[in-house]
Amino acid sequence: MKKILILIICLHGLPQLYAQERAKEISLMFGPYHQATLDAQASPLLYKTHNSNSAAFYLINRGTKSRFQFKLHSGWGSYSPERFKSRTYGDDNYVYSITPTLYALQLKLAYLRKINAALSSTNWQLFVGAELSNGFLLSDQIANTFWATNLAGLNATVLAEWQPIRQHSLTAQVSIPALAIVSRANYANYAKSTHGTNLTEFFHQGSDLVTLNKLQQINLEAKYNYQLSRRFGLGALYQFSWFHYPDPRPIRSYSQALLLQTSYRFKFKN
Repeated sequence: MKKILILIICLHGLPQLYAQERAKEISLMFGPYHQATLDAQASPLLYKTHNSNSAAFYLINRGTKSRFQFKLHSGWGSYSPERFKSRTYGDDNYVYSITPTLYALQLKLAYLRKINAALSSTNWQLFVGAELSNGFLLSDQIANTFWATNLAGLNATVLAEWQPIRQHSLTAQVSIPALAIVSRANYANYAKSTHGTNLTEFFHQGSDLVTLNKLQQINLEAKYNYQLSRRFGLGALYQFSWFHYPDPRPIRSYSQALLLQTSYRFKFKN
């Protein structure tokens, strides 16, 4: 009888122990990347990427009522005007061509809390929270000079997760900046200073603290994951981002990537 009581107590405590268990997930991703930018401050031409790729690293910590996300995205590829592709210059004696390259780097840190809503059920989970993000774009040749744009923001974020059966899950996330620092080159794309370097003056002279009244941006993610086992999973991620900013002259830009994903999960207890 004593052994049976001990067994019942242990079985009663199992759900609590399982609830205290958290799952971490590490994901590596790779796939095609596309960026298009119309920056009236730098050039009247629409620049687009060609033969470009993206790689990403995700770390997600899943709690019973929270999510912590660390995301690192990179993208690279040739970057040239839509009409002209590579640009050729010179005369009869010397001819050279320019094929610009684009480098993109984005870092995101997010903390989300689960909310009790009518949407929440056994299969559905809904989270809201805040995200710190920084996105940097750099090209070696736009209008024959270096070009860069940096956007650091505090974003409001909503995440919905649907798991119809144990092995399959779908995740959708939307984030919009509530407050941001936008850094762009000014003064004909050259920083003017006799003291600092071009890099420091780019951020010092060309940075503005803005809100939604000036900056419009939306970031979307949709992810599918299939768990091969308790540890390993495969999936795909689609990412889309669009933004508009008016100063010193308007810039409009969007990017998208379709990445194949491999992930590894491990658990630890509080």
